[in-house]
Amino acid sequence: MAGEGVLATLQAGWNALAEIDAPKAVIGGLALVAWKIESTNSSGH
Repeated sequence: MAGEGVLATLQAGWNALAEIDAPKAVIGGLALVAWKIESTNSSGH
């Protein structure tokens, strides 16, 4: 399922950013981008 791939990617990104103490706003922004990409791909656009 595509959602599992997105979740795995976000988890890897979270782990990488946590190591460098990135602000949660950056992590949230990345999550929004990933969600937008996934929702765009799911709608057939």
